[in-house]
Amino acid sequence: MSFTIAVAGKGGTGKSTLSALILRDLLKKDLKPVLAVDADADANLADMLGLKDIQTLGGIRQEVQDTKGEIPASMDKSTYVEMRLEDVLVEQKGYDLVVMGRTEGQGCYCYVNNLLRKYLSQLNENYPYIVIDNEAGLEHLSRHTTDNLDALIIVSDPSVKGILTAIKVKELAAELKLRVKDVRLVISRLPGDVPQALIDKAKEGGLEIFATIPYDEEILDFDLNERSILEIDDKSKAACAVSELMGKIVNQTSNVES
Repeated sequence: MSFTIAVAGKGGTGKSTLSALILRDLLKKDLKPVLAVDADADANLADMLGLKDIQTLGGIRQEVQDTKGEIPASMDKSTYVEMRLEDVLVEQKGYDLVVMGRTEGQGCYCYVNNLLRKYLSQLNENYPYIVIDNEAGLEHLSRHTTDNLDALIIVSDPSVKGILTAIKVKELAAELKLRVKDVRLVISRLPGDVPQALIDKAKEGGLEIFATIPYDEEILDFDLNERSILEIDDKSKAACAVSELMGKIVNQTSNVES
């Protein structure tokens, strides 16, 4: 069974950066193959990994919607879409990537989420680790894209708004009775010490700050030069912090299971 990690939080908090750094850490520790899932319609994780012009679940769905007369007569559209799912698996060194993407038209997004859930259930046994970069906000929780997790990492920037969103994510996950073994709050892009106001606000919502990721100029440089975050130096402050974070996440969750 895969060890599944999902990353959630407010937009602009560094979710995709953290997801990419988690993937990098797993590869560095030779915990592969890893399945990376870009469940954000904007495909930010794919960008962080330096991957361009890739096939998406939404793209396949849209192609089928636009297709006339090319689907075999013995097959309905839903069956044809499921047959095409393997086309979205982007194979890379040590990991594979699935991107949800977006489609046009009413009701398409829920359908693509259903496709993603079904495809992940098929792939679950093939990878020791799965890393899911969720879309910003809360809606993905209600679609149950984020379910049956070993760890839900809720990311906040050093702001009260970010903490409040993190609290809402935690509360909604509980309300929806999502199967999550471990919920952890991580403060990203931190320029210094954690302000006491953020610690207090998190505690008010039943959260404790589990780890922090320091602001790292090297991350910004990689973004500006459109380089894959997987290539970042081992001495990167953010990469070192994520390596420490992952050690705690995996060890503590394993202890809970035992």
